[in-house]
Amino acid sequence: MQSISHVQPPLSTRKDDIAAAEPVQATTDSEVSSEKKSRSEDKRDNARFEQDQRLREERLSQETLDEISRDLETLHAVGLNFTRHDETGRTMVRITNRDTDEVIREIPAKQVLDLAAKIEEMVGIIFDEKV
Repeated sequence: MQSISHVQPPLSTRKDDIAAAEPVQATTDSEVSSEKKSRSEDKRDNARFEQDQRLREERLSQETLDEISRDLETLHAVGLNFTRHDETGRTMVRITNRDTDEVIREIPAKQVLDLAAKIEEMVGIIFDEKV
């Protein structure tokens, strides 16, 4: 069985530590008033910072709203057509310009689906059945 004495330092050591500690110095009135001034300056600085932050957020919000408006105008000029690729049976999305009927993009591209259909056909020639 272990004794507790090696775990906990003797009480006399603790008293010595307390006696060696530096005494707490009393604060003067000038120190208190300078601390109050410092606190009030910090509060003013925080208030200015918060006001500047709000102004930045308002500007950012307006810029974001303007950008969203431009994007929506662009979306109204774009048409989406959903079709099914005959050979693979996959759905294709065709994005077109409504004014000119020009195809902007196909997702997935028709050429890719045609290639996938050819590869599937070649696999069918090489192998008799799917597993």
